[in-house]
Amino acid sequence: MSRIGNRKLVVPFEIQIEISPHNLLFKKDGKSREIKYDSKLVQVKLENSTLSFFRGDSSKFSNMMQGTLNSLSLGAIIGLTKGFQKKLIIEGVGYKVIQKGEEIHLSLGYSKDVILKIPKDIQLEITSNGKEMLLKSHNKEILGEFVALIKKQRSVEPYKGKGIRIDGEYVMRKQGKSSEGMKK
Repeated sequence: MSRIGNRKLVVPFEIQIEISPHNLLFKKDGKSREIKYDSKLVQVKLENSTLSFFRGDSSKFSNMMQGTLNSLSLGAIIGLTKGFQKKLIIEGVGYKVIQKGEEIHLSLGYSKDVILKIPKDIQLEITSNGKEMLLKSHNKEILGEFVALIKKQRSVEPYKGKGIRIDGEYVMRKQGKSSEGMKK
């Protein structure tokens, strides 16, 4: 059985936490992160800037929810203090990204550009050649969903490696057809 839910989280002094029966609200500098939970399964206590989680009963589901709430709270604390970021790389001839206001225009080899609206919690930086994007946010969930949406527009193909990938992501490459077998 996992013991992640039993760890105590140290909350930095600049983060304010509001605990209500079904919500945990983390605030810092105008940014906020809300986590919903069931108070019958997990109780939350804040004492001396230490956040603790306790199971409501001894069921397996209650234990799982305790660990989940602990991990989500840790993600909220890290997001509000340091933030999260992901770097996307676009590979392919003619593939690029352009930011126009609150939208990004992806040129990915289709007949028309793919237009995506940037969520309000995400900051976007694009290199001058339009081949790399750096996305930053305090909310890990929204950042991950938006990165997945961008990657889905042109996933990396295994032969030439063209497409959108996260920096550091391994792409399985395949060898193309061999002309030796075609001579028979």
